[in-house]
Amino acid sequence: VTISGISIGNLTTAITQVASLRATSGATSSRLQFSSDFLDTSKTNLEAANSRIMDVDVADEVTNYAKYNVQVYAASAALAQANVNMGIVLDLLNFGSSR
Repeated sequence: VTISGISIGNLTTAITQVASLRATSGATSSRLQFSSDFLDTSKTNLEAANSRIMDVDVADEVTNYAKYNVQVYAASAALAQANVNMGIVLDLLNFGSSR
């Protein structure tokens, strides 16, 4: 059957092709929108991270580092002293038992 020189079969084929192209276009558009949203979120997160890094009070952080460093050295010295004292006690005990 033809209508003004165009067959119904050709018209059906054309409609099917248009529907397929619209589906492909819609899927592509959806993927692009998802990617755009993801990039927007990533940009916001990176800006926030950069802000936290740039807002660090360097003097305060150096002071904290020095404080914790002194604490580590003090703990190491106390541990070393405890080990020396333990060694002296063991030497005294061994000396007394060797007689």
